[in-house]
Amino acid sequence: MTARCTARVAAIADHGVVRARGVPGRLADRAEAWAVQPAGGARSRTLDRTGSVYSDLIVPDFGRAPLSMSGVVLAATGMSASEAHVASALIAPAPTTRREFAAGEAALAAVRVYQGGRKPVEAATIRARILDAADRTVFSRDERLAADDFRQRRAADYRLPLPLDRLPSGSYVLTLEAAIGSSRPARRDVRFSVAAPERTRPSHERTDHP
Repeated sequence: MTARCTARVAAIADHGVVRARGVPGRLADRAEAWAVQPAGGARSRTLDRTGSVYSDLIVPDFGRAPLSMSGVVLAATGMSASEAHVASALIAPAPTTRREFAAGEAALAAVRVYQGGRKPVEAATIRARILDAADRTVFSRDERLAADDFRQRRAADYRLPLPLDRLPSGSYVLTLEAAIGSSRPARRDVRFSVAAPERTRPSHERTDHP
């Protein structure tokens, strides 16, 4: 089955954040899975050039599996770490393509957990772990998603403030695993890194130019 939908999209790229408005969401509301190839045109005023843009978009069938999970979205909040911990439950994060963050920077990881089928929804548990380059667990947290959290479209959002203020520079893997009853757990992994702090040159090494 083929469907065509046309929309005018306004997109802004700013420090790795892409925001788009006007993207039709009807395909995502379908009960069945969809494979979509959005196509559009883009124009650069700076280069005075126009080109075509194509991308593959998969809309999974979240309504069929007893338990499933969306992909992980990382978001840089621009807040302090303490502010981000509070805001994680109040505001929707703006996704970023960045996977490297500064030590102490405020960033969130967000996923959506789905309960498919027609059975009454249940409480779910979600475990977050961060592993370092040596495969050692450097962070672990277990949380509970209440049955009431799934009352809208049988889906619940989970957001985790990344503990970047406690992680030394290096590469990491964040693993999120949701479980409910005897159903097969749903798992997602995402890599990220913490940048090494910039070295400040001692005053005696600095050279002043007239």
